[in-house]
Amino acid sequence: MISEMNQRRNPVQQTLHKAPGQGADRVCTSPHAGDEPSLAYYYKEIERHPLLTSDQEKALTEQIALGDLPGASARTRRAGEHAREKLITSNLRFVIHVAKNFKNQGLPLADLINEGNMGLMTAARKFKPEKGYKFITYAVWWIRQNILKALEVQTRSIRIPGNVINDLNKLRKVEADMTQHLNRHPDADELAQETDLPLKKVTHTLESAYNTVSLDTPMYDEVTSSAPRALQETLPDPQTLSPEDTYIQDTMHNDIHNALGALPDRDRQILHLYYGFSDPSEGSEVNSSKPATYQQIGNKLGVSRERVRQLKEEALNRLRHPTHSKRLATYCS
Repeated sequence: MISEMNQRRNPVQQTLHKAPGQGADRVCTSPHAGDEPSLAYYYKEIERHPLLTSDQEKALTEQIALGDLPGASARTRRAGEHAREKLITSNLRFVIHVAKNFKNQGLPLADLINEGNMGLMTAARKFKPEKGYKFITYAVWWIRQNILKALEVQTRSIRIPGNVINDLNKLRKVEADMTQHLNRHPDADELAQETDLPLKKVTHTLESAYNTVSLDTPMYDEVTSSAPRALQETLPDPQTLSPEDTYIQDTMHNDIHNALGALPDRDRQILHLYYGFSDPSEGSEVNSSKPATYQQIGNKLGVSRERVRQLKEEALNRLRHPTHSKRLATYCS
């Protein structure tokens, strides 16, 4: 991690090797058993820089402001940069405290700390002491934003906005507490009540956390112990009818064909033309799937359009007879 920060020209590391400070508060920086050796060394290095008192922080921010003035001399600018580096290095341990809240979300702790340090440096450049806030109160927003942005870009195939990630972290924390209390996973309604968030927002946030899976992921069949197949080979084709739908469709076509076959030839031909049904027993003109108008059908049969309408209604009334309608009504549902 230290090499990464050097590559990104991080001024924090340039000050880590200066003379030790007067003593440091070791809160949140002591190494843990699971930490990497590089992290343990990093903890040891930043403990050399003591925390700042309110007066010291005020003096540093004033020096930084003087160095940032357009007409500042070279000496004043150098003093301002030195004050900014001291302000940063004295708050590095707070970055660790924030970064540990984002562990186990896809990035190593070292990367989280590195991203948080970049946010800390951004805060040091943009901090305005005349607003009346403490530096760390302002810096925590930039630290969190840098870490959240890194999680969005580096751990997800689909980018999720930072505000959604904030809601997701809140929901996960509440979900963990409720799971321990209820001895089961809470549902979306319970999470919405506990967090005072709308149910629609809770559902949307939880759905955004689904992991993406490659279509080339191998799938194993434990029953047949066959060779693995790609996930895409096991997914159904939404454009292909299932065997059940195919059977129902074939049966419906047969029943319609049988019902139309009971009609007189002219009535059956009118329904075929009007609704665009294909009739294998007729010529190619009748096989057209484009519905015809009353006038077109009348011209073909040599009758008026009104007579075509009457014949069509008579044919439909015959189909409504219980002999046919009882069979065909099952497909209307």
